[in-house]
Amino acid sequence: MLTGSALVTAVGGYLCASGRYGDPLDRPIDSWIIVHLGRQGRVLQLAADLGQPAQVIVMTTALILTCLAAHRVNGAVLAAISVPAAGGLTEKVLKPLVHESYSAYPSGRTTGAFALIAIMAVLMARPSRWRPGRAWRVALATTAGVVGCAVCVATVGLNDHHFTDTVGGAAVGTGVVLAAALLLDLPGVRKLLALAHPSRRRLTADEQVQAEDPSPP
Repeated sequence: MLTGSALVTAVGGYLCASGRYGDPLDRPIDSWIIVHLGRQGRVLQLAADLGQPAQVIVMTTALILTCLAAHRVNGAVLAAISVPAAGGLTEKVLKPLVHESYSAYPSGRTTGAFALIAIMAVLMARPSRWRPGRAWRVALATTAGVVGCAVCVATVGLNDHHFTDTVGGAAVGTGVVLAAALLLDLPGVRKLLALAHPSRRRLTADEQVQAEDPSPP
């Protein structure tokens, strides 16, 4: 999935930089969204604003605090580093690199939204001492996916971005989070994170004892 995200980002950037921006894939999708939803300006603006930097910062902070309260230090670190990294990659590297004067690729709002969605997916996929039941996980994943798609559709419906921009933003946000998760899962990094939380350190020690003693209790 990380490779796929990188590939989607690269292909979209190439199409934009080579002058194929907005055509032929974008034109029918953009037109359909604008024709059918363009009059819902207030609703579209509310949805698009969910990906604005201020809102993303608030949601990221809430996610970090929730992870700390649940003793998920790795989740808090993942949110703290991956969301700013994804935003910086989009705004400071990819947009200047593509250098489009109209609706720069990729979309910063979908980058932030899908970075948060990817973090939630990673946290729900990894075991912990407390994890919501299956029904709750499905509901959370569905809600997050709907919100992410709403941000994408809204930015296109407001004529702020092309469809390609939103796909690129989603790929960047998802890819950065997955790369950060792999980095945090390295043995050396995991040991450092365990030192930051005593209970996690004790849990790790217990896990090591169980691994060394295969005899049944």
